[in-house]
Amino acid sequence: MKIQLSTVQLDKASDLALGLGQILFGSTVLPFIIPALDKPPLTVLLFGLVIAIILWIFAIWIVRK
Repeated sequence: MKIQLSTVQLDKASDLALGLGQILFGSTVLPFIIPALDKPPLTVLLFGLVIAIILWIFAIWIVRK
């Protein structure tokens, strides 16, 4: 069974992936930039960056399709 999504639904899915990527990027990178915030471990930073980049690539892939 193949699911067909409309262009509006694909745009919304892309917006959601983009927003989630921005949230992950901001929540993992900003504590390293702003000294007043508690810094998470380096593995959390790397994991957050990898997931954010994957979500951004997914958002671009959805829009191109």
